[in-house]
Amino acid sequence: AGKIHFQISDGLLEFSLSGNSPTDQWFSHVFQTDTWTHIAFVYEGPNNRALLYINGILSQEVNYGSTRAADIGNFQFGNWSNSRPFDGMIDDFRIWNDSRTVSEIENNMFNELSGDEDGLIGYWKFDAGEGEILYDHSGNANHGDINGAAWTAAWDNPDFTFLGNFGGNQYFLSEYTLTWESAHSYLTDNFFDAHLATITSEEENTFLANAISVTGWIGFTDEEVEGDFRWVTGEDVVYTNWGGNEPN
Repeated sequence: AGKIHFQISDGLLEFSLSGNSPTDQWFSHVFQTDTWTHIAFVYEGPNNRALLYINGILSQEVNYGSTRAADIGNFQFGNWSNSRPFDGMIDDFRIWNDSRTVSEIENNMFNELSGDEDGLIGYWKFDAGEGEILYDHSGNANHGDINGAAWTAAWDNPDFTFLGNFGGNQYFLSEYTLTWESAHSYLTDNFFDAHLATITSEEENTFLANAISVTGWIGFTDEEVEGDFRWVTGEDVVYTNWGGNEPN
């Protein structure tokens, strides 16, 4: 009892908490291949429920009939009992001893941790690029052995700052220096349903203007036809509030 297990099969996620009834739960979110996805599980003991967050947004919650039992055992990443190998890439894995809030998930999901955050009890980073030891960066020294992993090129993660929610969307700021083309490609290649900001109302424009104090890129471009500016999402241009000689 007390074991935690999850796996992806046919694009769906199975999550199991032993000691609960029922133990296995299938989440309905279909994961996209060839793109980075942030997954956060939150177990609320008093409510006997588990919540699944995908890229910081609550995707689904399931209820259990009893409180999870405690147990001691070893963690395995990338397989289950030396079988069912994971065919994909993992950036890092974190364990907290409290139920993370939506704000805590949003504020940290794109950033590396210092390792001394309150409540952090396990933090393994899979981007060392070499070696046979998986170090626990939480300070608790629960290091692991690496067996048969294939190292990939390091993922250069431009740290993101969460700006807030507006109109059902989440907004982040990165002060990493990229060209417009590289910034656009970085988001579309590495994240599901992420893009440079589009502005469709005065209220959204005010929200972004108040949240950002630096110059940055938005998702407005004439890369297909010179002088014919369009939003990268293909949505209609229904709001404009440009300065002199803009857009250009």
